Amino acid sequence: MLQNAPDQWQIKPLSEISKIKGGKRVPKGEKLVFENTGFPYIRVTDFTDAGSVDLNGIRYVTEGVFEQIKNYTIDSADLYISIAGTIGKAGIVPEELSGASLTENSCKLVFGDGVFNRYVYYFTQTEYFLEQAGLNTRVAAMPKLALSRLGTIELPYPPISEQKRIVTILDQIFADIEQARAKTEQNLKNGHELFESYLQKVFSQRGEGWVGATLGGISDRVSVGHVGPTTKFYCEEEVGVPFLRSQNVRPYGIETSKIKFITKDFHHSLKKSQLQEGDLLFVRVGANRGDCCALRRFDGELNCANIVFARPRGHSIDYLEHFCNSKSGQESLLGMTTGSAQGVINTKSVAQLNIPLPPIEEQLEIVEKINRVKVEAAKLENIYTRKIQHLNKLKKSILQKAFTGELTKNNEGAAA
Repeated sequence: MLQNAPDQWQIKPLSEISKIKGGKRVPKGEKLVFENTGFPYIRVTDFTDAGSVDLNGIRYVTEGVFEQIKNYTIDSADLYISIAGTIGKAGIVPEELSGASLTENSCKLVFGDGVFNRYVYYFTQTEYFLEQAGLNTRVAAMPKLALSRLGTIELPYPPISEQKRIVTILDQIFADIEQARAKTEQNLKNGHELFESYLQKVFSQRGEGWVGATLGGISDRVSVGHVGPTTKFYCEEEVGVPFLRSQNVRPYGIETSKIKFITKDFHHSLKKSQLQEGDLLFVRVGANRGDCCALRRFDGELNCANIVFARPRGHSIDYLEHFCNSKSGQESLLGMTTGSAQGVINTKSVAQLNIPLPPIEEQLEIVEKINRVKVEAAKLENIYTRKIQHLNKLKKSILQKAFTGELTKNNEGAAA
């Protein structure tokens, strides 16, 4: 990027165009409070993806605490950058938070007269900034971004009039991009909801010959995968047996990217958690509890941990999978959670799940219809997902042009 910048632009490190100052931890023994004391304290968790601060969750310090950390505040003319935890998140605080205390997990850049803070903010969104900071995917993760390293990051530095011109153009273009993204994401959401609505309609309109049965009643077995220490039995893929965990089970499919493998001896010792083709798998705990997929053809042996599974007989596994992922099936499952505040789906919950069952011939007809709708919904999802990816690439391309001078080299180019 630097070599492509216009000749009349300068190249300067952040330390030359700003004073970089860290935030401050709340003194030991003191706590943040929810009550508005008039002394807000901004945390990294308050930083938004849009380069500002979420006002809804702001915490405060007492006047006494503020007096102890009053030298570590941030102004709306500054730029914040997170340096620990979620590293590299940058933005500008709104006017109403100007003068707020700033967490020690971030720093502020204080600029002089020749720098527009929004210009530097946009620079922090570029791949070039991430590369210099060591935050791109090709560089190993770091526990903290050192202020000294931040200060060495170089950026193209045009006159402030040009900085403001670039920002004006980027503000307009990115507003249009975000509007397009919001519409696309809504269309993507609508596609999901239409399919879910169709599923709900199918399972709520019961016809002649339909009966109610529990999943346990139509299954040879309802069991739970191994619960207990496993890491010492992990091994290389070439000599091991696939070992499914909660993060591998997703609605309608297995997430294969993070599958672990266990030794064959350990697999053979876990007879009760060995899986078979046609099993229904359920996420037992966590945010995705209740997610269900049918286990279809696979080669070799397979085992699992912390997953509840059923082994139904005499019914379409596809039909059962659709019902378990429908709104009715999910509400029933989650309504039977037990244990912690978040809830656990156990074998009893799965065994007692009541399922509307038409004759097998009708099950197969219903599956065929659902699958046709599912294919069309997937096509739409693919279109909207690719559009979002295109918008992301477009944003990166425009940022590249902005900091190489291409975006403002003439009025016609700027307008385009």
